[in-house]
Amino acid sequence: MMVLTGGGTGGHIFPLLALREEFEKRGIRTVYAGSIFGLEKEIVKEGIFLPVRGWVRKSIHERLLFLPGFLVSLFHAVLTAFDTRPEAIVSSGGFASVPFSLASLILGIPLYLLEPNSVPGLAVRFFSPFARKVFTGFETAGRFLRGKVVCSGIPVRRMEKMDRKRAREFFGIRKRYAVFVLGGSRGAKRLLELVRDTCKKVSECEFLAQVGDKSMPLPEGIKAYRFFERMDAVYSAADLIISRAGAGTVGELMLFDVPAILVPYPYAYLDHQYLNAKEAERYGGIRVVREEELTPEKLADLIREGLNGRFGKRRVRENPVLRVVEEICSG
Repeated sequence: MMVLTGGGTGGHIFPLLALREEFEKRGIRTVYAGSIFGLEKEIVKEGIFLPVRGWVRKSIHERLLFLPGFLVSLFHAVLTAFDTRPEAIVSSGGFASVPFSLASLILGIPLYLLEPNSVPGLAVRFFSPFARKVFTGFETAGRFLRGKVVCSGIPVRRMEKMDRKRAREFFGIRKRYAVFVLGGSRGAKRLLELVRDTCKKVSECEFLAQVGDKSMPLPEGIKAYRFFERMDAVYSAADLIISRAGAGTVGELMLFDVPAILVPYPYAYLDHQYLNAKEAERYGGIRVVREEELTPEKLADLIREGLNGRFGKRRVRENPVLRVVEEICSG
């Protein structure tokens, strides 16, 4: 049995779900462990959800609540790990991963770390000297880590491209081009505002936007979705993608040759989304632009460039799921 732990954002959650799919395909049982306050409680649904909270960039009130929740979570993690004796604990970082990562050290259970972002978070940095291996999505991340670092790429969910015609029918696309807007697991209000003001300038495009939990008026030309559950259909139907640069999305873009405009979230921890995007840009097919530099006119021009093939051809990478799972299973 393996414990997969981490959470808070989709970038921490989806790589673990990709690994879970492969572990269970091999007959290895897995348990997901996260926080009741993280997005994983909504996405994963079944697992161990602890009352651990974040600490970084939190209010004084939230920090006062941190210690009791953390101690309860640590006790529960140690007790669960002692009872079940997992073969390994695999952590993708985030505050939700800390209780079980500490439990691995206390009980001598092998710990493996997965860092999808170009700049590692505090949890992965702290535990890296104690891990058997640290798998990174980007070469840049290795500069911040100690221990045995393996630049594997970002594990993503297993997806096969659908027939393009069927994918367009799935979304009811009628116009010549389909532009998908991915705001990350919680949506992106400013990105949606830019697209809202741009869509009439490129009338040949149909826009489909992931809005997360953001409620804002969108013009008739934009189809709003709280969450895209069929990403295989998205990548098969899309002529262009406009997106934030979270690790999960960037990892998926590496597997599909779809032109993309990446607009990194400007307040990401240590500007890691911008660094994610710049590393991905080296593989071709991607244009990176800062949010503050973007206007509806400039976005319309970039959309036309992408649709006309001016971003270049992408060097598509292999999904690293198999490599990561095999290295964990071999110890």
